[in-house]
Amino acid sequence: MVAEFDPSYQTQEVHFVRIHRQGQVLEKLSADLIKTYQREESMERNLYDGSLTTVMHLTDVRRGDIIEYAYTTTGFNPIHKGRFASEYRLQYGVAVGEFFIRVLSPATEPLLHRAYNGAPNPEQNTTAGSMEYLWHLKNLDAYALNPTEPEWYDPYPRIALSTYQSWSDVVEWALPLYQLNDEDVKELRLRAETLMTADTEAQRIMQAVRFVQDEVRYLGFMGGLGGYKPNAPATVLERRYGDCKDKALLLVGLLRAAGIEAHPVLVNSEGGEPVRRSLPNPFAFDHCITAFHSDGEVHFVDPTLSLEGGDLDHVRRLPYGRGLILNPGVAYPDSLPPPGPAPMLVDVRLDVRDTSQVVIMTIETDYGGYRANSVRSFLTSNAREAHYLTYGEYYRTAYPSIQEPDTMHIVSDDRSQTNRLVVNEVYTIQDFWHPTANDTTIHKGNYSPYEIREYLSHTAPRDNTAPYGEVVPIDVTQIVRIIADEEWPWSLDDLDIEGDGYSYSSRFEVEDGNSQVRYHYRCELSHVPGDQVATFIADHDRMLDDIGIEVKRVDDTSGPVVFTVELLANRGDHHCYRGLAREITGRTGLPLC
Repeated sequence: MVAEFDPSYQTQEVHFVRIHRQGQVLEKLSADLIKTYQREESMERNLYDGSLTTVMHLTDVRRGDIIEYAYTTTGFNPIHKGRFASEYRLQYGVAVGEFFIRVLSPATEPLLHRAYNGAPNPEQNTTAGSMEYLWHLKNLDAYALNPTEPEWYDPYPRIALSTYQSWSDVVEWALPLYQLNDEDVKELRLRAETLMTADTEAQRIMQAVRFVQDEVRYLGFMGGLGGYKPNAPATVLERRYGDCKDKALLLVGLLRAAGIEAHPVLVNSEGGEPVRRSLPNPFAFDHCITAFHSDGEVHFVDPTLSLEGGDLDHVRRLPYGRGLILNPGVAYPDSLPPPGPAPMLVDVRLDVRDTSQVVIMTIETDYGGYRANSVRSFLTSNAREAHYLTYGEYYRTAYPSIQEPDTMHIVSDDRSQTNRLVVNEVYTIQDFWHPTANDTTIHKGNYSPYEIREYLSHTAPRDNTAPYGEVVPIDVTQIVRIIADEEWPWSLDDLDIEGDGYSYSSRFEVEDGNSQVRYHYRCELSHVPGDQVATFIADHDRMLDDIGIEVKRVDDTSGPVVFTVELLANRGDHHCYRGLAREITGRTGLPLC
């Protein structure tokens, strides 16, 4: 038996625990067997809610036993001032024999209810001044979620209940929680005067944003009132830590102190879909950000994200979809600008000229958008040794001789303006070349563009009617250059694949006498609708089939080393025959036709 409660406003009583065994009922309730634990399941994210979990360790449980238990949790968070909202699933990942829900509410207080995904409407009765809502279901089949479905996707039949009649009611409930008192206003005005000193309004805004993001640690105590009411900004400044509500309100206060209109915004971290389909209620949200006005536009920033880059024109758009701005008169969650694909340019140079058959691989990656933010965070938050081990591991599967980069450094980091981060890596590959089976003078080496491959690899889901969530908005170009100082007298056919919200291309090019392949992939999707999943998977399988190159070297003591480059894909073009012809030329000295 496992049951959770918040001791700051709730109590819990276990009524009985029974085992049904071969027609007998065994009473198993014992105070000695009941324990409570403070598990703090979100501790890794620096969030502490203070909730307790009641656990009863049953003894002498045997195969075929049926366990029956009952408990009551009493108490309601006073922050809600008697208002109520909840959702109940009517199907689970395991089969349920019987499911019963009974909700009583005052007959004078309307209770909105809504059924989703085929859930039945309740049986309603009026008794003794109360309205009774009943759901009684039997023999519910199990439904297993597919791991490729988006986090927000909920196919289970479920019911929603709420005493909030509109989103305006939610705004009116939340506004008093986010009020700034006179002490806060005074402290924030002084802080803004010393912090926000740049020449332009846009620059002053970003000074406040970066201060709250980087100088105030993300840490929250969410129990009781703390789950909904932010701490006073003066307290947050003194502590130098706070949760999302604390940091959002602090940024709001700093911006208002500088004469900039700003408001807290309630959002759902899984995106806008849970908010769109929800009845009005505060539980539709699990996160708080900040909205502010500048140059006639509304901007949204997440104060909990540290080491973000970009000025006001390049600050990244957030993936939350919809947000309820806490401003009097707001009647519905607003749509947030969707995030665009993060730009990324990967330039790989494979220098194959070394006569000892050692290949030098140089990789320079230009990250933008959220990719620049995540890489900057990794490089800043981890020791240099971790950088080398992590990056080396990335290529070790293909080239086991690689242990870590020979060198690795940040070429440039334009965090304050365009948010572009450029990283350079150099590797020595001792095992790039492998002799062919029939001729030891011919060696082959393969290279797969790993950086672009990770965005093309997809697994077909079990349920083709559900949306597919294993996608991210990205715009990545990868150039693979073969440095061999040889002329390449032919070109290969181009390949282009276009889909709804995504595209791919590959080009064979010659630059300065060296061969190179340019791959480009762009995806604007955050998920794929169910009726488009099959096409999406098929197109990406074609892309995967296309990427990768093979470099071949012919070592002959009678002449110079000869190289060929071939795409691993067989698209029916002429590259295989040209490669063979080049080998013959290198081996015999005959001219290439």
